[in-house]
Amino acid sequence: MPPGTPGVVAFPRRARHCLVITSRRTASLLRARPTAGFRMMRYPIWFFRIIVFLLLFGFTVRNAETVTLRYYFGYEWQAPLVLIILLFFALGIAIGVMSCLGKLFRQRREIVTYRKKYHIPD
Repeated sequence: MPPGTPGVVAFPRRARHCLVITSRRTASLLRARPTAGFRMMRYPIWFFRIIVFLLLFGFTVRNAETVTLRYYFGYEWQAPLVLIILLFFALGIAIGVMSCLGKLFRQRREIVTYRKKYHIPD
C-alpha cells in the first residue's frame, strides 16, 4: 500500500492485537517520527513530574498522624492517614480496571472474529 493511502494499519509485534482502519491523515500520523519539539517537551514534562512528586511527598510528611477507622461490631483499624488514602486510591484503581476488563475481552474476541472473517494475518 503506498504511503498516505487509507487502509489497515498494523502495529508492531508487541501490540499485535491492535488493528486500526484509518483515514489518509491518521495513517500518516501513525507513521510519523517524533520531532525535535517533541523531544524538547521531555524536559518540562520531567520538571512537572518532579514538582508533583515533591508536592505529594510534602503531603505525606505533613499527614503522618495515626487515624482510626471504626467498622461494625466494634472492629477498629489504626494506620497513618497517608497509608489509608493510598490504600483506598489503589482499591479505586483496581475496581476501575476490573470494570473495564469485560469490554476489553469482548473487543479482543471481536478482533479475532474479524481477522478470521477477512483473513487478516497476525
